[in-house]
Amino acid sequence: MQIVGQPLPSKSAPSPQNSTDWRFLLPVSPQSKVLVVGRKCDDYIRLLSKLEIEATSWDDDLSVLPTGAFLPASFDIVTIPQGIPDEMQSENSHAQQETFQNLRRLLKPGGIILIGFLNSHAFHRKFIAGNYYTTPGRITRFLHRAGYEKITLYGAVPNLSAPEYLFPLTRQTIGFILEHRYRNKLPVQLLSLLHTPPFTVFYSYFLPSYFAIAALPTN
Repeated sequence: MQIVGQPLPSKSAPSPQNSTDWRFLLPVSPQSKVLVVGRKCDDYIRLLSKLEIEATSWDDDLSVLPTGAFLPASFDIVTIPQGIPDEMQSENSHAQQETFQNLRRLLKPGGIILIGFLNSHAFHRKFIAGNYYTTPGRITRFLHRAGYEKITLYGAVPNLSAPEYLFPLTRQTIGFILEHRYRNKLPVQLLSLLHTPPFTVFYSYFLPSYFAIAALPTN
């Protein structure tokens, strides 16, 4: 996995087999208490265990939000790396907003949430079971309304489960990612177009996979 604009880990640091390395995205420390929501997230738990960070998984009865299983303000970080599970999703905007509110109650002041999602605007088959589809604008609005601050979006290419590239959404990083990814597949003339503002804006609008990260106020 290539992380653009972030320092590389030391050679001795443990690395995930098939997941995002949260050390580059979140302020994880040995004292952190982390909740991992969703199925097929064992690799995330293994990584945190190697780092000797206390992590709790919630993948049993996803029809019930974990607010009923934990005390309020129990965690420093809540992560939903594969997106909000099907059982917690709703077509109703009010119900979706309530999901974000409930997840907020699990966090301590200053706590961080990470949510993976697939972009509804992207050119791929939509509404496959187990995937959370929304748009960057919509998830940003949900997080703002739930009281989160400092909302940041990161592109994940090619997917959420095993991203080869993880990057902030700037023209420079998008151009670099595309040039690096297609340097042996496209002629030089076309590679130069990948850095132009119209193309990078177009690409970010249809980018398939994202991680959204947001923080609560400290008080």
